[in-house]
Amino acid sequence: TSKLKLHRHSFIRCDCCQFRQFQMDLPEDVLSGLGALCDTKKFEATSFTQLIDSCLSILTEQADESILTSGPLQSIKPSLLKHAYAALVCLFLECAKRNTDPMELTEYLTQLKYKSDQAEAVSSRYAASVNQIRSSMRRTGGSSHPHIVDIQWRLDYHVKSDSVEKLNKPSYFLRLKTKNPDGTDSATELHCSVEQLQDLVTKLQDATHSLNRLDLS
Repeated sequence: TSKLKLHRHSFIRCDCCQFRQFQMDLPEDVLSGLGALCDTKKFEATSFTQLIDSCLSILTEQADESILTSGPLQSIKPSLLKHAYAALVCLFLECAKRNTDPMELTEYLTQLKYKSDQAEAVSSRYAASVNQIRSSMRRTGGSSHPHIVDIQWRLDYHVKSDSVEKLNKPSYFLRLKTKNPDGTDSATELHCSVEQLQDLVTKLQDATHSLNRLDLS
């Protein structure tokens, strides 16, 4: 009788063919905020989970940002809390745009040095809320906000001021013309330094980059 021969390589599974490393292109300040959140010296377990729950409640329009000043979050330094909260918002919105799988989010957070229970806490809560987040994004992505239709700018050069004899400082004047949902026009005017304008341009470029990756289909 013939014998069935089993070869060792029949039982070998190539993991590289089964999985791919999930990555997201998030700004450095967002990564820094996410890193602060998983630091147990900055956020203990109760404040960690409350911030996640509070962030998702705000994104799904079940609460406003006043919820961030209650419970264990009251003991968190305001600047640190703001930083971590903003990073979470960016993370959840980016994941919702991509329709990211919770397992992929868990893997990504693990790459950011999150402990397994921390990564699971974030991804499981995200999974329970992602459909509501995407619905909210569709509603707020419509014409309910004013749209910029024109920008006027002027470069001013201040030679001196009432308190300083020689100033020699350039600044920019910006006028943003907007169209309101009811069809009326309005305008916002502001002055900024060269550095502030550069920072504004950088943030607008980041926003444009995120918009180009937007997929809510």
